[in-house]
Amino acid sequence: MPSPVRHILSVLIGIVAIAAVVILLPWMTGHLFMAGYIVDIGTRLGIFAVILLLGALMGVLTVSTFSPVGALVSGVVLVALGLLYPSVRLPEVLPGSSYPDPVLILLIGGILLTSAVFPHRWRAPRQPMHTLSPNWQPPTPAQSAMYAPPQSSPQSPPANSPWPQGPQGPTQH
Repeated sequence: MPSPVRHILSVLIGIVAIAAVVILLPWMTGHLFMAGYIVDIGTRLGIFAVILLLGALMGVLTVSTFSPVGALVSGVVLVALGLLYPSVRLPEVLPGSSYPDPVLILLIGGILLTSAVFPHRWRAPRQPMHTLSPNWQPPTPAQSAMYAPPQSSPQSPPANSPWPQGPQGPTQH
């Protein structure tokens, strides 16, 4: 994948992650605390789906071979939201939302920022060591026979060995 494409794709995934954290995390925490941890099975499945979605997005941003630009951008935005918690109130997009603990948003943003600082993430993915040329031909049978292992019979254990002998001799038990 060319470098500009991987940077653009990473930024788009980062924007989706920001939107998911801003919209879904408040919904999840609102339902958890509003019901005192006793919620119906549909809400529990929704909370589980939100956790899976957020985990998958964070996993793609932190460990994938995409560019770390998406992790850097979304990490900076989430850390800023976590630090500006008292002065910034997010709109309630989904019913039943409450603003999550700013420490949780700082933690998610910090993880994304930390994953973006490793130098190996900024390098383009390596190309294969060798590629087959367009005129490559498989080896002939004579060439394959040159590199084949020798055709020797398997060595049987000595006669006084405690291990049983194969079909060549008697078996001792």
